[in-house]
Amino acid sequence: MCTTTGVPTELTPPGYPGSDRIKVLFRVDEQRFLRITVEDLLTNETLLEDKPVVQLS
Repeated sequence: MCTTTGVPTELTPPGYPGSDRIKVLFRVDEQRFLRITVEDLLTNETLLEDKPVVQLS
């Protein structure tokens, strides 16, 4: 995990070529923030949940 952003930078165990490993969901909230949810398909773990990424203009 990156300590400055809280964003995972490594997956353990690593993924395999040709196999889906993560699912990323995007949404824009009522305050125009782009938010993401990241799910690890191998471990069924939610890595990020509804995390704001940037405020859209």
